[in-house]
Amino acid sequence: MLFALQGDQITSRPWDVARIALPLIVYFIITFGVGFGLSRGLQLGYAKTTTLAFTAAGNNFELAIAVAIGTFGSPPARRWPGWSAR
Repeated sequence: MLFALQGDQITSRPWDVARIALPLIVYFIITFGVGFGLSRGLQLGYAKTTTLAFTAAGNNFELAIAVAIGTFGSPPARRWPGWSAR
């Protein structure tokens, strides 16, 4: 919902999107790789290794949302269904 309401800003600024997305993608890849590598080093098995690596990378989702909101802003509360503007 947040990104759907900000679609015009996101599509009109593709270089800003790339400038933000590329470092985050690199960060997620490094986090996944470190988690995967440490798990393999501890010989946890493939199932536990992949679970740990995806969990480690997925925990950074909030960081990506915070960066996007900081860059593109959040729509006013009155535009969110079910919310009242105060």
